Amino acid sequence: MKSRLLHSVIDDLLDTVEQRPELTEPVMHFVFDEVNAIRAGLGEVKKRDVGSTLPDGSLSIRIVGDVVASRELIQFAHAVANGVVPHMPLRGAAVTT
Repeated sequence: MKSRLLHSVIDDLLDTVEQRPELTEPVMHFVFDEVNAIRAGLGEVKKRDVGSTLPDGSLSIRIVGDVVASRELIQFAHAVANGVVPHMPLRGAAVTT
């Protein structure tokens, strides 16, 4: 599965909720935990070092960070965009009986 930036997956989820309001509750439950904070593990920062040699011979190093969506979030967004709400365990979710 191809990596995607977190904001683009969130945009897809917002578009889905706008088109299908009945999916708002399961989407919100997937993205937010019980204290309304973004659920841990839905994204990660991937670091890239970009180096180049300048004309004067000095080295320039730039550190770039991309916030990418987790595999679970990408799969969830794809499923709900197709009208399916998958039943899957959520990392960091409270267990209810």
